[in-house]
Amino acid sequence: MENGAGTAAAMEGRHASVGVVDALFFEDAALDTAAAGAGAVVDVLQRRYEICLERMAVMRRLEAQLAAVKARDAAEAVEIQHAMTPPRPSRSSTR
Repeated sequence: MENGAGTAAAMEGRHASVGVVDALFFEDAALDTAAAGAGAVVDVLQRRYEICLERMAVMRRLEAQLAAVKARDAAEAVEIQHAMTPPRPSRSSTR
């Protein structure tokens, strides 16, 4: 069965990914106040485009991390269920 250290490490990865997404959203919001002149508009749009691509990449990693945890939990649930199921009596003991 899964140990606590493996689960903790997996959760740290997801927390880091969520932190990256949050930082990208904050940066995107800050671009509104940073755009002062007409020349800055192109740079702001370029950076917003880059931020969107970065967020999609991080979300893709986050989805993969969550899918891995889901698969691990499903496997662990099956192991626990097997551990809780009493053994079947053998045919020779029922005769």
